[in-house]
Amino acid sequence: MRNISNNIFVEIALNLGVDVAEKLEAGERVEGQQAWLIMDLLMQRRRTTILFEDEEIGENTECYAIAFRVGSNHVFYLLKTGEESSCWITTSSKDEVLKNIQLLEDSIRKCNG
Repeated sequence: MRNISNNIFVEIALNLGVDVAEKLEAGERVEGQQAWLIMDLLMQRRRTTILFEDEEIGENTECYAIAFRVGSNHVFYLLKTGEESSCWITTSSKDEVLKNIQLLEDSIRKCNG
């Protein structure tokens, strides 16, 4: 992990473990309850701006998606479909953000059919 000052990955490592932070920094997803803990941590301790949020509740399943900017360099994404949750973090490049928000929108749209 690089640049300790103001690094969200250091904050995640200190609070939720180095393995979780390294996974996110490598561009991988974190699954399950830890995804929600990361979201809570970032929202409580960092300046965030919500870019996208949607929820779909059907007869058989519930879906939720959120994307928010963390500081000026990163965007956090969380997707819940049924009982499965995952999150990931990307840089805040416009193309990367648009691609991931489209993925969230498509997942929410598919949620109930």
